[in-house]
This record gives sequence, C-alpha cells and structure tokens, in this order.
Amino acid sequence: MKNFANIIPIVTDMISGAFGGAVIGDCIGGFRGAILAASLGAIYMLFYGIHVMRQQRIHEKSTKVLPD
Repeated sequence: MKNFANIIPIVTDMISGAFGGAVIGDCIGGFRGAILAASLGAIYMLFYGIHVMRQQRIHEKSTKVLPD
C-alpha cells in the first residue's frame, strides 16, 4: 500500500501533463498535434515525477540522523 501511495502523485502529474500538452498542441497543430503533444506531455511528466521521487529519497537518506 505504501508503494501505491507513492505512485498517485506521478499519475496525477502525467494527467496534467497530458492535458497541458493537448491544449498547447491543439493551438499549434490541430487535432494531430494535440494527440502528439498530449503523449509527449504525459511522458515528460512521468520522467519528471520519477526524478522528483528519486531526489526526495536521496535527500531523506542524507538528512537521516544516526543513533548514538
């Protein structure tokens, strides 16, 4: 269940990236551009979300207080 809770922010980022890409792609290239830009926006936000999770994990490990 803990892993599922970590995936939810990435999925919401992907959805927002897809919507944002679709809006921009529709303005630039019509329907075909919207589909392409939505796919690219979702993929970009997927990798961005994975990157942010990895950075948070590294930060948590580096600031962990060791017992005496």
